[in-house]
Amino acid sequence: MAQSGALFIPYAAILHHALFFPRNCILNKFGRDYDLDSVALLLQRNPAFPWAIVAVLLTYRLGLHARLGRFARLAAVPFFVGFLPLSVWVWDIPFLGQPICRSWHDGRLQLPIIGPMRSLYLYAFGVVVALALYGLRVARAAGAEHAALSGGPITQGQR
Repeated sequence: MAQSGALFIPYAAILHHALFFPRNCILNKFGRDYDLDSVALLLQRNPAFPWAIVAVLLTYRLGLHARLGRFARLAAVPFFVGFLPLSVWVWDIPFLGQPICRSWHDGRLQLPIIGPMRSLYLYAFGVVVALALYGLRVARAAGAEHAALSGGPITQGQR
């Protein structure tokens, strides 16, 4: 459950940014920083949070499923890591007055050759990193399964 629980952060960021409040930092409509009033408003009025909880619970249930459980368990950490930059981009850094939103959003962060930083780049980065890490985890799990079945690790002579 811990792995699926951690997915609340990227799930909420993606739902907030892509579906409910496009092109907005998580606090834009609710306050200037993570103070009690802003957080209370955020929890009351942001539909991304209840839907992110539903997504976490579905991920957890999927992890318990006989056939799909392995996929969910292997994909949880890569998804979290891959979408961590997007999560920071949307959630910002608490208690510092939204420095990322104020300093880098709306075309203020210029990337060499590419130009203004766009959220789309972070979505693409998240997909690429998540898929790469998932592939590594699957390969590692397959190697561990082979070692367990053969009675030891793969050696040069076995290849």
